[in-house]
Amino acid sequence: MSEPYVKDGDPSGTTLAYDVTVPEGRLFLLGGHRANSNDSRFSLDTQSGGVAATTVRARAPDDHTGLLLLVLTALSGVLGALGGLVMEIVRSSAGSGGG
Repeated sequence: MSEPYVKDGDPSGTTLAYDVTVPEGRLFLLGGHRANSNDSRFSLDTQSGGVAATTVRARAPDDHTGLLLLVLTALSGVLGALGGLVMEIVRSSAGSGGG
């Protein structure tokens, strides 16, 4: 399996070999920095290292679309506020100009 996200390109992270069968309804979790991850490999003696699928609260997104939309939304809010501020300054200076 290709894992381009793994730090330093080393998906094993260890020289210790392991063989695991993940029981139905459980997940075997591996950290992205395998050499420094306390993941399912370190609890192989308990439920084959797996955790119940029902205990997982979130999933890492495959892409960054959500983050991009959040940044664009925040940026549009800032630009809108700046535009409103500029319009208010222009309106105020035009109103106080000639008496």
